[in-house]
Amino acid sequence: MKVVFHGVKDPSTPYYLKIAENVLTQTKLSGDSEVNDLLEYYNIKLYFDHDLFLKTWTEEQKQDYQAKVSGQFDALKKYLLKINDGSLINELSQVEFHYVRHFWKVFCDINRQSSISPQVFEDLLIRFPRQLIFILRHRRLVEKFNTEIRNFMLNNPGSAELLLQSNRKDSTENRIQLLMPKSLTVEDKETLINAYLDQEVPNLNYVRIIEHIKDSSELKLEARTKLKAKKKSAELNEKVFENGSSFHYGVQIVLDKDQKEPIIARQYDDTYELSYSEQILDILESEQDLFIAFQFMFQYLDKTSMINGINRASESNVMEKIQLRSKNEYETNTQFRVRDYQAQLQIRIFEHYLNRKEKSLTGLINSFIQYINKELLTGEGIIFQIRETEASTVEKIRTIFADLDFLLKQYQALAKDKVIDIELLQIDSTAVTFNDTKSTTEIKYIYEADTQLRYLQGEFWSDDSLLSDIDLNEDGPDSFALLVTKNHLTLQHFNDIQQQFIQELIEQDHLRIDKAGRIRLVNEPFIHILRQFHLNGCINYWNESADVRKEIDVLLAKMIVKSESTLFSRQEATYFNYLLNKKEFTNGMDLRNKYMHGVNGLSEKDHQKDFYLLLRIVILILLKINDDLIISRIKAKENNLPSVQIKGEH
Repeated sequence: MKVVFHGVKDPSTPYYLKIAENVLTQTKLSGDSEVNDLLEYYNIKLYFDHDLFLKTWTEEQKQDYQAKVSGQFDALKKYLLKINDGSLINELSQVEFHYVRHFWKVFCDINRQSSISPQVFEDLLIRFPRQLIFILRHRRLVEKFNTEIRNFMLNNPGSAELLLQSNRKDSTENRIQLLMPKSLTVEDKETLINAYLDQEVPNLNYVRIIEHIKDSSELKLEARTKLKAKKKSAELNEKVFENGSSFHYGVQIVLDKDQKEPIIARQYDDTYELSYSEQILDILESEQDLFIAFQFMFQYLDKTSMINGINRASESNVMEKIQLRSKNEYETNTQFRVRDYQAQLQIRIFEHYLNRKEKSLTGLINSFIQYINKELLTGEGIIFQIRETEASTVEKIRTIFADLDFLLKQYQALAKDKVIDIELLQIDSTAVTFNDTKSTTEIKYIYEADTQLRYLQGEFWSDDSLLSDIDLNEDGPDSFALLVTKNHLTLQHFNDIQQQFIQELIEQDHLRIDKAGRIRLVNEPFIHILRQFHLNGCINYWNESADVRKEIDVLLAKMIVKSESTLFSRQEATYFNYLLNKKEFTNGMDLRNKYMHGVNGLSEKDHQKDFYLLLRIVILILLKINDDLIISRIKAKENNLPSVQIKGEH
C-alpha cells in the first residue's frame, strides 16, 4: 500500500501518515528510484504542505522527514526532465493509476509538455484513453494539443462524459474544472453528445444531465437532442426496474378517531406512516384553527416557520451525495420526496375530513384570508379568493394563478408602503416574484457572510465530518456536536489528526476541556446557529430564542452573517420556482407555464393532482404571510411603532 493524498479533511489521513512514517524511516534513498516511489514521496509532500503530521512526531522528526521529501521532489523533477518523445509512453505505462494525476501535475509544472510532439501525444491518447480526464485539467496540455484532443473526443463517444463535467452538480467543493480544446465547436459538442446517446447502454446519470442541461454559450443542444435524451433516460430507467436494482418506499397517512396523541410517526419496512388524531381536529372549532393545522399538525412549516417542503442537502444519504446531477437541476433526495408524497396525501385526507364536517378546503382558505384582513384592520383588506364554481379544473387553476400574482403584489405594497393602494396596483404592471416579495420586518432572514461558517457547520453538524468518525455511536452516524453533547468524550476518543482539528476549535473558542477532561461546547447559541444553517441554509431571526438572536446580533455587527428582508427565504423562493416554472431549474415542474400556455395531453387525474399542488402553494404562502404579520405586530408593540394598514376601495 502506497501513500496517496486525498485532501486536507479526508478521514484516511492518519492511516496514510502512518504509512508515510514507515516509508521515511525504513526506505533507503538512492539516486535511481523508480517513478512510483518518487510520486509517493510527492504525495507525502502534499500532506506536509498542508501542515498535516502525526501528533507523535517531534519537531526534529518533522524537519528530518521534510528534508527527505524535499530531496525526493527534486529527484522527481530531474526524472521527468529526462522524458521525451521516445520515452513518454513507456514511462506512463509504469505509473500506477492513483499517481497519474500527480504525474501530469508535476510534468506540466516544469513545462515538459513542450518536449512532446503531437504524433506521440495522439498515440498516447489511443494507448491510455482513461488519462484524458487528468490531461484536461492542465491548460498547457490542452492548448498545445488542441487538435489532437478534439479529434480523439469526437472519435470516442464516451468522452462526452468529460464534456458534461462542467454541467454536473458536484458536492465536492474543490472539484477541478476540466478544460475543453478551443477547436471543439458547439456543433462538435452536440455531435459528440448524440453519439453518446446512440450507444447501447450509456450511463443513465449522464443521460439525465443531457436531458436537463441548460443552454449556454459553451453548449447549446437542439430540442430533438434533449428529446432523444429524455427517451433514452426512460428506456434505461425501465431496465433498472426490470433488473431489480431500485429502492422502493411507500407513504401512508392515517386519520385515527381513537388516537389521543396529535401525531404518531411509524415506519414499517420501506413504508413511512403518519397517523393523525381526529379527536384533536374535532376540538378545533374555528376555521382559522383548522387552517393552522396545516402548520402545526401537518407540519407544512417547521418550528421556526420555515417551509418544511424544501429539499435539504443535509438529509441526503451517501449515495445521493455522490449521485451525478445537472448543475441546472433542483436537487431532490429521498426525504424531500417522502415529505412531498405526505403533503399530497395530507391535503386530500384533510379535505375528506372537512367535507364530513360540511366544510371545504377552498372555504377554509377564503376564511383565513378574512382572518388576516381582520388582523390588519377592519374592512376587506387583501383581495384574494378561491372561487367555488362549477368551472373545469383547468379553468380553476388558471384563475388561481391570476389571483395569486396579485396577492404577492398586494403584500409587496403592504411591506413597502404600509398600505395597499388597490388603484395604484391596478395601474402598475410591474411583476413581483417570490424572490422579490418583501417582508414587513426589516431583519427577517439571516444568511452566512463568512466562508468559515460553512467549514464549522460541516465539522459540528455533518454526520460525515472527520470529527464524527469515532467508534462510539452504535445507532448509526451522528454529528460531532451531538456526540459531544450526549457523551462524555475526551481527547483519547479521537486519533492524532482529529485531535489537531479539535485543538484548533479550542483555540478558536468553540470548544473547551473541563476539569474532568471532557470536551465541552463553549457557545451553545452559536452552535445552534450553525445547525440551522446546516439544515435550512438560513435562519428566521424573530422565531429564534432571545439568546440565539443576541448571538446573531453579535455576528451581524462583525459582518460574519447578513440579513435580508423578504417574505420568503432564498431557499423557499427557489422551491416555489422549482414547482411553478423552469426559469431557474431545467427539471422544474413548470406548473404555471403548463396552464398559461396549454395543457394538451394531460388527463383529468393530472389536472386534479396539479390543482391540489396549487392549493398547497396557496396555503404555504398564506402561512408565511401570517407568520410575517405576527412578527410585525410583536415588533410594533415592543418598539411602539405604527402597524400596517389598508387603504383603498375594493
